[in-house]
Amino acid sequence: MSPLLRLSGVSVSYGPVAAIRDISLEVNEGETVALLGANGAGKTTTLRAATGLAPLMAGQVTFADQDITGWRTYRIVRAGFVHVPQGRAIFADQTVEENLLLGAWSLRDRSRLLALLEREYARFPRLAERRRQLAGTLSGGEQQMLAIARGLMSDPRCIALDEPSLGLAPLLVREVMEAIRQLNASGITVLLVEQLATVALAVSHRAYVLQRGRVVLTGTGAELLASPELVQSYLGVGS
Repeated sequence: MSPLLRLSGVSVSYGPVAAIRDISLEVNEGETVALLGANGAGKTTTLRAATGLAPLMAGQVTFADQDITGWRTYRIVRAGFVHVPQGRAIFADQTVEENLLLGAWSLRDRSRLLALLEREYARFPRLAERRRQLAGTLSGGEQQMLAIARGLMSDPRCIALDEPSLGLAPLLVREVMEAIRQLNASGITVLLVEQLATVALAVSHRAYVLQRGRVVLTGTGAELLASPELVQSYLGVGS
């Protein structure tokens, strides 16, 4: 069976600067796969390339056996692949519920829309409690949960999460990662960009390590945690 998502030889440049070079990776249906690396390694660019937000200089992206290379992002969302960007990007001056409804902008079936809304309230009970509250008044962890739930309102098969732990206290990081674990357990495939390697590997089936725009290591979470190369070159801990 072919992977749900495949990047083959993908390269992206910003002007004369090569951001990622010859990236190839696969995500199977039902997996959580992490992209790890230091700042500037190319993690976010890889997600942007996969979801149509960064034009490819070379390579191919396929999703659900369709070549989606060059597709506009809205078409990729409709195909079942959604991107939750770094920094949450919620609409602070709108309510929690208004933010969630914006995530389902392409739906015309009101009964389906309401069912998805109630599903996300069940998944994230704190959002249900705060449905009439302005999103900008939520805590950082609640805002991240809102960003994830808004992405899920399009009812995707695969969700790409960019640095969901960014700026959160350790307790909130654990809450968000547990939410990601439960999300994957419900059947949604997850592509996770994360700088906190040990946290990401704990919730991931497999991972790719990026360095200077290239994949330098790949393996299961357990394999990479035990890898001297990862410890030395990525985590910065002596051998």
